[in-house]
Amino acid sequence: MSLKLGFIFLLLISANVASLSLYQFFRPGSLALAAQAIDQQGKLRHLAEAIAHEAVHPSVSKDFVEENIVRYEQGLRSLEEQPVDWHLGLIMEPDSEIGKSLAALREQWEQYRSAAETLTGLEVENARRMQAEAYVDTHTASLVRAADRAVKARVAGAERYGSFLDIVFYSLTTGQFLLLLLVFLYMRRGVTRPILAMAQMIRRFAAGDHAARVAFSSNDEIGYLAISLNRTVEELARLLDEQAQMTAMFESSHEAITITDTTPRIIRVNPAFTRITGYAPEDVVGQNPRVLQSGRYPLAFYRHMWRQIEDAGHWQGEIWNRRRSGEVYPQWLSISAVRGRMGLVTHYVGIFSDISEFKRTEAMLRNHANELQRTNAELEEFAYAASHDLKAPLRAVANLAYCLEEDAGDSLDAENRDRLQLLRSRVMQMDGLINGLLGYARLGRETESVEAVALAPLLARIRGSLDVPPGFRIEIHEPLPSFTALPVHLEQIFRNLLVNALQHHDRDAARIDIRARSDRKWWYVDIMDDGPGIPVSARESVFKIFNTLATGSEASSGIGLALVRKLVRRYGGEVELLENIPRGSVFRIRWPVAG
Repeated sequence: MSLKLGFIFLLLISANVASLSLYQFFRPGSLALAAQAIDQQGKLRHLAEAIAHEAVHPSVSKDFVEENIVRYEQGLRSLEEQPVDWHLGLIMEPDSEIGKSLAALREQWEQYRSAAETLTGLEVENARRMQAEAYVDTHTASLVRAADRAVKARVAGAERYGSFLDIVFYSLTTGQFLLLLLVFLYMRRGVTRPILAMAQMIRRFAAGDHAARVAFSSNDEIGYLAISLNRTVEELARLLDEQAQMTAMFESSHEAITITDTTPRIIRVNPAFTRITGYAPEDVVGQNPRVLQSGRYPLAFYRHMWRQIEDAGHWQGEIWNRRRSGEVYPQWLSISAVRGRMGLVTHYVGIFSDISEFKRTEAMLRNHANELQRTNAELEEFAYAASHDLKAPLRAVANLAYCLEEDAGDSLDAENRDRLQLLRSRVMQMDGLINGLLGYARLGRETESVEAVALAPLLARIRGSLDVPPGFRIEIHEPLPSFTALPVHLEQIFRNLLVNALQHHDRDAARIDIRARSDRKWWYVDIMDDGPGIPVSARESVFKIFNTLATGSEASSGIGLALVRKLVRRYGGEVELLENIPRGSVFRIRWPVAG
């Protein structure tokens, strides 16, 4: 585009300079030719009349007449040799009007000069003199007319020359005008219209139409400008959308937001700031944030705060500030330094929330926790006392049953002997239930320290301590992980699961497998048996306290699996019951990977 316009303007300037220079150079020449010819006309007329007057008087000096003849000859030669521009070179051809008139003038002058020279200073017979005088008198007017015709032709030629120059100049001027018109149309089509389209697009964009774009099809500077403008508008639209989102977040945030400069002076706050502090924006904008201080902290506290902001770029913590009403309240405050492209701090953003309700709730929960701790201690004391009081009668009942069986001896029939045996088993179940309740109540109040416990030796020790019936096998598949917990808790978890699998099996031969795997986030330990399995509807209820699927003399206390889930969840894990294929159950423990 720039090369095209530069070439066009260079052509226009060159044509303008050339046409003006030619016109100024040649047009005055045509006028000078006409003026010179007219001047020669007057001189020749005067010389012809002087020669005619002086030649017929013998008293006139011959030299004087010859001098005028020479002057006339010079004037005629000057008229003949008058320069003609190369554009009008055809004017001097013999058959041209100027050539013919000059030839006739030359012929008339030669005859006239001969007659004048004959008369001048000669003493001839009267007849010949009279003949010469008559010729001079007769042809002076003819000579003057011939010179006038020659000069007139010369002037006409000069005028034609001037007209030719006028035509050339006007043609060049018209050409320049047409070229300017073409340039105008080209500029209107290639420059003005695209620029107007860009201006219209910018107005639409400013009015909120962020999808406005300008169409472009040329590969010149205007096309590149349109592409750059579209890219700029797209980036600006993206920034405006982000700004709108940030403004919406700023305005709708439930936390108070304060933006300050580096002085620091508050330059903007959001509605939540007014709601929490009671200060309207016009009350604090331009003020130092110290207007919010409660007066509870020494100057060293704030110096330490700002030193940390300068070093780390951030500070957060609990602080007490003052509302406009004068009320001092707690808030959780976070201050961050905002840095520009050069890495220099340009602003500070403070975000805080009123934690008065949280502090009240925290105090209430603390009181409840203390009260609950006292209640738990009382309940634990009651549980120990109740278990002691309950176990004493149970032991007495067991002893009485034993004494009855011993005293009756062989006189006791089989039915009553079975009843005594059932009584002793019920006493043992009651004793197990009391011990389970005590263990469940004590859970969470141990004071021992956790440690990394390897499962392989732990499971081997548990397997060795169990009364495993003949035909039952417990297979421990390594590798097995180490769990961080209290050893007594891990032993209780796996003991309860293994005992549960042994007690509820329905066949004389059984197999229990223990395997482990990891997905880098969790350890999965599966205790798989091939027993009767547990219905889907009961897979969650078995983990509830006092819930058992067994009946009769084999009924358990219903605490074992509930205790397993509570212990596993204490360490951030989970236990679930799955189906084993083709029969049996899988108790899967999900335990977090340490570290």
